[in-house]
Amino acid sequence: MKNNSTNNNKSSKKDKFEKVLWKSTTFSDNYVPEDFYQNLKAYRTPSEETYVSLVKNFNFTIILRYQIVLLYVLIFNLLDLKPALTNNVLLIFLSFSSVNLIIFYFMMRGYFEDSIYNLTIIALIFNSLYHDYTDHLDINIQYPTTISINFGIFSSVLLSSRLHSDFQVFSFLFISIVIFHLFPIFERYLRHYSSTLTFLYNLVLLTINSILIIYLNFINLIYINICVLIAIQFVLPAWFYKLVRGKV
Repeated sequence: MKNNSTNNNKSSKKDKFEKVLWKSTTFSDNYVPEDFYQNLKAYRTPSEETYVSLVKNFNFTIILRYQIVLLYVLIFNLLDLKPALTNNVLLIFLSFSSVNLIIFYFMMRGYFEDSIYNLTIIALIFNSLYHDYTDHLDINIQYPTTISINFGIFSSVLLSSRLHSDFQVFSFLFISIVIFHLFPIFERYLRHYSSTLTFLYNLVLLTINSILIIYLNFINLIYINICVLIAIQFVLPAWFYKLVRGKV
């Protein structure tokens, strides 16, 4: 045992450990890096889950994702129904493939409006299904996250074909990139480091969405939103808790 620990210390000073088999190193076969156990994911057993913990988890994951998707839809309606407002908004656009965006823009003009909205709903559903709800900080790109981003950008291309000016189209596409790519990274760091900040962030999103719903005069959406929030926050955790306890 002493020889192994000595070899590990000597090896760690010479080489940097990498998880590859094809590269020859000075590490011993039974070498274990110090951060190995820190990167392992710990899963709770069903018997450890309580209704309160499920309500908290649903609030930090599904409710948060629902608020982001709702904000995305409300921003589209804001750009579509209140075009005068967008003239006073200063957005800094990132350089990306504008030629492809113009091609997609004119391609989607020929589709029926109902088909565009139906495809958008399907894309947003798959975006939410493949979204990464964990708080594990991993620098590696995961395929489910990539698929979720692609579905989100696809929905933004569909909806942008319904807008009336190039400025609105590019504004909406820029906002979509921020919502579907940068927001998930920010949310993962929040969930990992602070539950309080995550709750406050969720509360801010709820406030912004409520203001936009009232401003756009979507009265029916107010009641639908309240029912959806209650169902996700309290009904689904109760159903999931009953389902899990039945298998213990």
